[in-house]
Amino acid sequence: WLLTQANRLPLFVSDGKMVQLPAVYTALLTTASDDSLRQPAAARGTHSSGDGEPRQGERLSALEALDRERSLVLMGGPGSGKTTFLNFVALCLAGELLGLPAANLKLLRQPIPPEPDAPPADAKPPRQRWTHGALLPVCVVLRDFAASLTPDTRADAGTLWRFIVDQWPEPLRPYADPLQRELLGRGGLVLLDGLDEVPDAESRRAQVKQAVQSFAGVYGQCRFLVTSRTYAYQHQDWKLMGFAERELLPFTRGQIERFIDAWYAHMANDLERLSASQAADGAATLKRATKRRELRELAARPLLLTLMARLQTRGGGALPESREKLYAESVDMLLDEWERHKPRFDRSGQRVDEPCLGEWLGASRENIRREIDRLAYEVHLAQPSLTGTADIHEDALTAALRAASRDRPDAR
Repeated sequence: WLLTQANRLPLFVSDGKMVQLPAVYTALLTTASDDSLRQPAAARGTHSSGDGEPRQGERLSALEALDRERSLVLMGGPGSGKTTFLNFVALCLAGELLGLPAANLKLLRQPIPPEPDAPPADAKPPRQRWTHGALLPVCVVLRDFAASLTPDTRADAGTLWRFIVDQWPEPLRPYADPLQRELLGRGGLVLLDGLDEVPDAESRRAQVKQAVQSFAGVYGQCRFLVTSRTYAYQHQDWKLMGFAERELLPFTRGQIERFIDAWYAHMANDLERLSASQAADGAATLKRATKRRELRELAARPLLLTLMARLQTRGGGALPESREKLYAESVDMLLDEWERHKPRFDRSGQRVDEPCLGEWLGASRENIRREIDRLAYEVHLAQPSLTGTADIHEDALTAALRAASRDRPDAR
């Protein structure tokens, strides 16, 4: 069940076949965050296999950071690979426990891709460090956990534990007690995704934080990984006591080329979408395109690079020449494919597919697109500098969505 959950890539469907995460995953790099360097050592969690304190500018793979820190918050911008890393770790640990050849500890420890211009090494690049074996992974989407709470819920370790069990399909419920004994005794790896997606309304964020801290205290033999967008976790009231912090770095050229090679190999060998020669041509074309000045920065973000690969594959080998056209086609694809899938779990543990934005607002796709285009233009126009991502204030966003749904007065 966990293997199936972790391997979902709902955005990328090829002729009814799902793109498989193990085939395209590319190892990620991190750096120590400024906040983690300022924390006293006692506040940073336990280095159960560590080799010293974090240093300014120190680069570690995401896996090696998770190996070093018993409790870790992994930060990054939108599309930087946080959730994908969390799912990949769960997938490989579950695969190792099941004895699978396609997802296991060997795949988890695959080397960081070397840089194309690096001098040839005498030896193979070293595998990433992971010294804790096949820990049992437990995954929680914190947005769904928050949705299960009421304002008067006393959020603690028991609350979170009951939510974990409630997510399971009925045939798995008898395994709750054995799993709890395993986590309290040997320990496991608890993976908590999307702290930044927990709404602040009705004290949900405070409840979720309290439950996570309580769970980490009760299940002290476990290791913990929490993901969050960087800007959100920089607020002091979001911080988790005893958790170290690392921040994901953009893709290097070596990571970009490794992903492109893996994507096209998967399209040809596994999904049979392309011939070998078409895959080779597609990979070479995309590598050249991502070296262009106007696309180089976009390709360093894993989600946008994946969108490029998806667009090029869908377009028969052609990729938009300009950033504007690439963004336009990417937004179309996200609205068509990604925004449509919003599964969550209700309090009884049943899966509920939330309506897509257009259905919920009672708004046409054209209205939504017009309003978010206008909003994007306005926030970039108001940016003090032309670098980075513009901030969109909540009031402006809700006003734009209400304007898109002007035919449905109750959408407010």
